[in-house]
Amino acid sequence: MRLQAISRDLVHAWRALLRKPGFTAAAVLCVGLGVSSTVAVFTLVRSELLRPLPYRDPDQLVAITLASTDQPNGVVLDPEAATWRQESRTLSGLAVWNDARFTMTGSGIEPENIAAALVNADFLDVLGVRPLHGRAFTRTDDRARPPQSAPLAILGYKLWTRVFNADPHAIGRMVLLNDRPYEIVGVLPEGFRFPGSFQPDVIAPGGYSAPPTWSASFFGQLNVIGRLAAGVTPQPPMTLTLSLTISSCAAVLVLSGIAASSLRMISTFLPATVSPFCCM
Repeated sequence: MRLQAISRDLVHAWRALLRKPGFTAAAVLCVGLGVSSTVAVFTLVRSELLRPLPYRDPDQLVAITLASTDQPNGVVLDPEAATWRQESRTLSGLAVWNDARFTMTGSGIEPENIAAALVNADFLDVLGVRPLHGRAFTRTDDRARPPQSAPLAILGYKLWTRVFNADPHAIGRMVLLNDRPYEIVGVLPEGFRFPGSFQPDVIAPGGYSAPPTWSASFFGQLNVIGRLAAGVTPQPPMTLTLSLTISSCAAVLVLSGIAASSLRMISTFLPATVSPFCCM
């Protein structure tokens, strides 16, 4: 009896919809828009918030920055990152980088303006990423700032495929980046995603493995990711065992850019507070 009642209701509803085709079309359109928007929102949330970070042991990664009144989004200078690398006992390593742009030319290469990143020698190791071909940078490669830094480059997978036709023998070739010869020493794996929204086509040594010094004439504004040392549990708030000689407001951001914790400096020495990544 219940199935018969349901069948009668369905037939009645179908006939009512056929009698009003305009209303039926509007209803179908509204349902379709609602379903498609729900799917789009879920896809976005899954890709940006729920999907694990594409790195080794992502729960051991933390992002660190220092915010001030004139740089509310945070900024880290070369000597600060170098000091953290040397003095911290809570972190096993730091991945440091700065955005750049190069004009790429060379034999058989059409001139092209490409996105680049200047990184430190430990960048790929901290993220737990190995090159698909070739090798990563060493600390010897990364001891001097450009233009004195080692003229070496690791290509992104898409650039390697598009310009060099995915040829493994591209390792060892020379390209001109801003008219300076660079040797290709590696290729990043397919699917590698650079931290944040900026996605470079090539990475090169930035000289960020050098000892800290405040005597340089120019300091880069860096992005910093740290990997927690073995045995350290990522439970915010955490305190890095290092001292910072700065006078600003300290804050640590999760990868999405949302402030995870902050505190106002009351002296010139402040332990940095860190929080684990939660999303890409």
